[in-house]
Amino acid sequence: MKQKIAGLVLIAFVCLLTLSSFKHYYLNYQVIGCGINAAGATGELLEQATATLPKGKGKSATSTYSFQGTRALTQRFKIGDQCLEVVASTGQSNPTGIVSLFKLTVGKTNRSFSITEDGTTASGEISFQLTPVDGSPGHFKVFLGPGATLFPGEYVFADRSTSTTDGKINVWAFGID
Repeated sequence: MKQKIAGLVLIAFVCLLTLSSFKHYYLNYQVIGCGINAAGATGELLEQATATLPKGKGKSATSTYSFQGTRALTQRFKIGDQCLEVVASTGQSNPTGIVSLFKLTVGKTNRSFSITEDGTTASGEISFQLTPVDGSPGHFKVFLGPGATLFPGEYVFADRSTSTTDGKINVWAFGID
């Protein structure tokens, strides 16, 4: 009987190690709107989605991610009224260089953005700085970089730390009217 229990414990341990070697899909960072959105609310999470990298042919220095859906984004801000914060999970550091902001290319059936693999700025990537919010550990206010402006359209924050080998990445989308 003890041998059977020891065998089951060994099998359970091996299964645990095997399953834990796969990359788990969890959020390291979240993005919230601290400005008043079109619905009159503040402090809500931006619309969360998973963007997918289509299987392509050949090598490219740019990866174009897309996510499906033609419905309007629920988190919308009036131009100039947007206020955004990146919130780090417990133990996460300042996400500068991990979370990126992109203007979306919107088609009839999907939305897309491109990330470069070589560290250069991609077309549609918008520079910003993160400044810690006083008294709120893990909260960082988003300030657009020099010359950067959000025009009417749709945008996405991409958490590069969640990129998986099967071409998925966590994003938070919002619109500017």
